[in-house]
Amino acid sequence: MLTEDVGSGLVLHCMVLMVMEKWPNLSGGGNYNGK
Repeated sequence: MLTEDVGSGLVLHCMVLMVMEKWPNLSGGGNYNGK
């Protein structure tokens, strides 16, 4: 059960990171514009 929670959390985190890289304006802007 704990391992499943960690795995799904990791997938969610990766999805969030990809979204923030593609649409930096949705996540508060300037932090990702430097890449």
